[in-house]
Amino acid sequence: MNDESVVPSGTAQVVEREPRQGVMKNEVILKAVDIHHVYVVGREELHVLRGANLEVRSGEILAITGASGTGKSTLLHLLGLLDTPKSGQILFHGKDLCQLRDEERSLIRNRQFGFVFQFYHLLPELTAVENAMLPAMIGVGSGEWSAKKGRARDRARDLLRRVGLSGRESHRPSQLSGGERQRVAVARALMNEPSVVLCDEPTGNLDARTSRGIYELIEELNRTMGVTFVVVTHEADLARRANRIVRIVDGAIVDANVQDMSE
Repeated sequence: MNDESVVPSGTAQVVEREPRQGVMKNEVILKAVDIHHVYVVGREELHVLRGANLEVRSGEILAITGASGTGKSTLLHLLGLLDTPKSGQILFHGKDLCQLRDEERSLIRNRQFGFVFQFYHLLPELTAVENAMLPAMIGVGSGEWSAKKGRARDRARDLLRRVGLSGRESHRPSQLSGGERQRVAVARALMNEPSVVLCDEPTGNLDARTSRGIYELIEELNRTMGVTFVVVTHEADLARRANRIVRIVDGAIVDANVQDMSE
């Protein structure tokens, strides 16, 4: 492995592999263009992203790596419309999402993006199947929900089966292990058949063995369902299993062909 000191300041390392069998590279579906983002802390401004550019291709697993505090999670949140950049564009199928009204952004966020977070964010009073169903309920009136609830429950059960939780559908989060909770979160992220699933340190709260299981699940869903994943991770061994790896350094991402990636 190369020492991180070989990486020029203000650039990013990128490692690219062929997609897994059964998954073809396709068109760019999500793109960040010249993204700048600033956090105001008291009277000071913290510049997290400085002209970041990134393309997400249909059917790939893309890993975003970098040291703590470099803007990995910030970039992921901007891609998923959980925040708005100070300047730059977030393009989805060529449309600038930053120019949309809040209601339009909310609709696209719910229908086109799935989210998996480090700490699961499951509702403790709901069962696994009810947590998985949540995205299908957003923005739906009571009458419409009554008509689609059965289909949504069937899909949630099928997704829980796909992520290895058959027989655990009626369990609440307190009755599940950390790995099982994250599998529920993955099922929830897939509920609305999103174009992209954005994962923010999905294994950061898990032990090494469980982490491998979650990443194997991501690979399986990518291979069998064609799901596009963007995964923020600090775990180099997991990142190397992605089709592409980008590394944020000093708030920027610059393509460069390299042989090795180090954390």
